[in-house]
Amino acid sequence: MLLIDGVIITLRSYNIEQGYIQIPRDRWHLFPDHTTTLRLETDRKDISQAGFYVKGSHHGLSKMTPWFRAHHDLMPGDKVRIKVAESMKRYRLEIVK
Repeated sequence: MLLIDGVIITLRSYNIEQGYIQIPRDRWHLFPDHTTTLRLETDRKDISQAGFYVKGSHHGLSKMTPWFRAHHDLMPGDKVRIKVAESMKRYRLEIVK
């Protein structure tokens, strides 16, 4: 599902197990076009060291294992929303209920 200022992503088991969230191609323009570190705000605390990687046809948030561990009740099929808070620098990650 798409938002004008973000994206809703359905989690798969590999997202939870490997600690990353892949960004769909049609939402790449909302994120940096290079590998970097982003400020990611969550319900737990800011994850100031959330990695954003760009490698070929893969763009996504990495280093998310601590967040997934804090939300041990998340299951494949659950949804998360990533919204732009400050373009190319700061984002908000929320669980969609």
